[in-house]
Amino acid sequence: MRPIHSMIEFKQIIGRGTRLFDGKDYFTIYDFVKAHLNFQDPEWDGPPEPDEPFPRCGQNRCACVVTPPKPCAVCGKSPCECPNEPCPVCGKVRCVCGKRRK
Repeated sequence: MRPIHSMIEFKQIIGRGTRLFDGKDYFTIYDFVKAHLNFQDPEWDGPPEPDEPFPRCGQNRCACVVTPPKPCAVCGKSPCECPNEPCPVCGKVRCVCGKRRK
């Protein structure tokens, strides 16, 4: 949501959406600051695609239920707030002996 003043930065931001991984079929760009008006490039831009429903839920605005991550079994918080240093007694990052260093 900030103005972009560089063509390189604009293309880098858009390029992040084009990275591929399993289960990703498309991406949507929301241009709240109308940056595309400053960086129109007919060689690079393609025609806009029609707004199609999400493949999993079939709605234009995704209505899929996202399950939040479970809290940590040790500290009970999400995200986990356990220290990342190994326990001096059991040697594990998530202490299993119950004798944490103070």
